[in-house]
Amino acid sequence: MNADLAELIADFDPDQLALEAERLYCEGSLIRFLRHAWPYIDPSTFIDGWHLHAIAEHLEAVTRGEIRRLLINIPPRHCKTLLTSVAWPVWTWAQEPDPDNPRIGPGTRFLCASYGAKKAQEDGVTARRLIASDWFQTLWGDRVVIAEDRDNQIQYDTTAGGSRISTGIPESLGRGGVIRLIDDPHKPDDPESELIIDSQIKAYKEVWQTRSNDPSAGAEVIIMQRLGDRDLSGHILDTGDVVHLCLPAEYDPQRHCVTTLPWSDPRSTDAEPIWPERIPSRELRLIRERLGPYAWAGQFQQSPEPRGGGVIKREWWQVWPPPDEEEFWNRTYHDTAGKPLVRTLYPDWHHVLISCDTAYTEKTTNDWTAVTVWGAWSDRRGHPKMMLMGAWRDRLELPDLKIRLLETIRRRKADTILIEAKASGLSVAQELRRLLRDSEARVITIDPKGDKLLRLHAIVPLFTSSLIYAPNTTWAEAVIDEVGRFPHGKHDDFVDSTSMALSWLRRNSIAQLATEYEEAAREALMFRGQVRTIPHEYGVA
Repeated sequence: MNADLAELIADFDPDQLALEAERLYCEGSLIRFLRHAWPYIDPSTFIDGWHLHAIAEHLEAVTRGEIRRLLINIPPRHCKTLLTSVAWPVWTWAQEPDPDNPRIGPGTRFLCASYGAKKAQEDGVTARRLIASDWFQTLWGDRVVIAEDRDNQIQYDTTAGGSRISTGIPESLGRGGVIRLIDDPHKPDDPESELIIDSQIKAYKEVWQTRSNDPSAGAEVIIMQRLGDRDLSGHILDTGDVVHLCLPAEYDPQRHCVTTLPWSDPRSTDAEPIWPERIPSRELRLIRERLGPYAWAGQFQQSPEPRGGGVIKREWWQVWPPPDEEEFWNRTYHDTAGKPLVRTLYPDWHHVLISCDTAYTEKTTNDWTAVTVWGAWSDRRGHPKMMLMGAWRDRLELPDLKIRLLETIRRRKADTILIEAKASGLSVAQELRRLLRDSEARVITIDPKGDKLLRLHAIVPLFTSSLIYAPNTTWAEAVIDEVGRFPHGKHDDFVDSTSMALSWLRRNSIAQLATEYEEAAREALMFRGQVRTIPHEYGVA
């Protein structure tokens, strides 16, 4: 045997060779790096999906310098943060540095932001734990060394000159990076407020876009779910000059995504789920029902509908009695002249709720006091339903207002009265508690959270699930018309009363979607195990 070959064989270390093979294997692919890093960033089992490969390939192109500006729209809970905000920056640092490319190697400077600094810092901490893991240190500990004098949640640096700064978009003034990463610029309820979304886009235009450390070679990545037609994605798409990777939860043939990578959505069947291995079609249907059409279109289908009006569609109200049950609920009588009269019967309510948006004054320039009455019952299958069973509004002074409210409460045999906790409402609530007997009804003051539009969108799933009924009457038509015109209608008193009532019913599990009711019923029937009696000799009778 050749002496040199014999010496080479003698020095052969199979463990070292295996480590070197793993290092090269992971450096060569971000998705392979994610698989191997997964146990150190998430305790659950890694579930692969083609969308993860699509995102990883585009992020690799950013690192290589092939994409300068990338926008990714993807539904929530699809692993976007662990891949993009945790694994990708660490993988980029693990690469062999290139003196001609400042976006690769441990010298890369990242500026990472979210809707708030806390969220961005939490992602940075997860990435820092990955770097500190034995696995990473064994393979790349000699290349990626964190500087001792700069290692905290807000910023940590590498001895090679790289850095990761975690901040919120408005707080990024004075900081910069070669790669600027925004993960979720908006909270899910941000687009419901024009002031919030306008301020975030202003911060992006006037602050964030000036934070590049190297304008000639810098890159920007934004990954988010669509939350409105005027969100940050909408602003960026209007400006153009961006690679757009759009990944709807269910495939839409009319919006087949193709990017300049080149890359194309591999799906071809209408409504085919993006990640069936983890979120199959059945789960997506349940999510769609719970969210309602507007939130589903934006957050999951990445195609938000304009929210300028018509939040609650007229056709979503169910007419009472149902057309197929008219004979059962309608009773025909005859007056003294023999003229036929139709009387409509109603279900047996198991809860009656009165919702008051109060304002006591006789001045015609002031708001109305608006009252809606709601009855909850269960259909023949036991599913909860709600009906608008009464409504009125008037401008009344406090003495007259409390008398009329008291008459409505007793005539309708109400169980609960909701009153908005504003100045006039607190006085009315105090008077009603004084006048009502203990066994009659309880009075609750409500401090609604969020703006009016947000509160109305929160009850959309109840309407789209065909749970809300109204009789064919003039007073019901007034409520339906005003709710349907919001926010461009002249009045919104019935809107506030309606959203307050249905939100309270939903929070208290009186108004449940069919899927929620069935899930609760299945849980009630689950085997709980046998109750064991402790013998008396252990000290318990």
